[in-house]
Amino acid sequence: MLETCRNYLKGGVPEWLNGPVSNPDWRGGLAERFKATVSKTVLLKRKHRFESCTLRVHRDESRPHRMDQPFFSIIIPTLNEEKDLPLLLTSIEKQTDKDFEIIVVDGQSTDNTKERAERFINRIPNFRFIVHKCKNVSVGRNYGSTFTQGKFLIFFDADVEIEKNFIKKIKEKIIGYNLDITTVWNRPKTSGLTGKIALTLVNLGMSIFQKIKPGANGPCIIIKKELFEGLRGFDEKIIFGEDFDLIQRAWRKKARFKVFPKPILYVSTRRFEKEGLLMTIYKSGRALLYQLFFGPIKKPIFDYQMGGQYYK
Repeated sequence: MLETCRNYLKGGVPEWLNGPVSNPDWRGGLAERFKATVSKTVLLKRKHRFESCTLRVHRDESRPHRMDQPFFSIIIPTLNEEKDLPLLLTSIEKQTDKDFEIIVVDGQSTDNTKERAERFINRIPNFRFIVHKCKNVSVGRNYGSTFTQGKFLIFFDADVEIEKNFIKKIKEKIIGYNLDITTVWNRPKTSGLTGKIALTLVNLGMSIFQKIKPGANGPCIIIKKELFEGLRGFDEKIIFGEDFDLIQRAWRKKARFKVFPKPILYVSTRRFEKEGLLMTIYKSGRALLYQLFFGPIKKPIFDYQMGGQYYK
């Protein structure tokens, strides 16, 4: 099977699938299924194609895969998140609506993220843990999206948690408002004043400008898969504000977007608490102004470290 994948990526469908046969309907259908299966694993960048094909084949052989299409595919990029990831996965496990699959894309964590995540393989249906060598969050999200089957993609940061009816309620809003892309307010996990002030400003900004200059905060972005693929995913060259850029590109394509106060998303305020209120306001303000006047941030304008190790 691996040899077949390798040949397909080099030159197309194997000859034995397309050649004359006694039952062309059967073989033609097999060819289409083969194409569909392999194409699901093709990355946005050609250099990763064989690697993702190999990962998908290994997963399909080792674990049954659901046949029906889920409404949501949840994608969670991780890097040294052994503490917070289990909290998010536990909140997902408790969802009243199970119409989803989960793909965790890990950027080669050096802690116990993988071991903690794999405890949920038998607890949450349609759960996959994938390792990718790049630690860039946009690359991880895009890579994870190539393994999805859902109609809508939910991108969660690893340090968030959701209320037990989150999936049910957000599905109702997407269908009721006929949305292409959406997000929700960020509520702090802890009671610290810095986090409360920072997230209040974020929520107000998203709500006030959603019809003028829409944007969404990275911890939770929900987007129709067809639209995401049409936009070619997150811009992997952007080092900060890739979430804002994605919403802007979707908006320019007339995508239907709305910000909701609920369902409830609990967001970690660990960065705000570590760096302080003044530094938080400074970085957020500078990033916003840069994006408004110069466009996407593709070079460092301040220090911004990723990964759970930053907070230890």
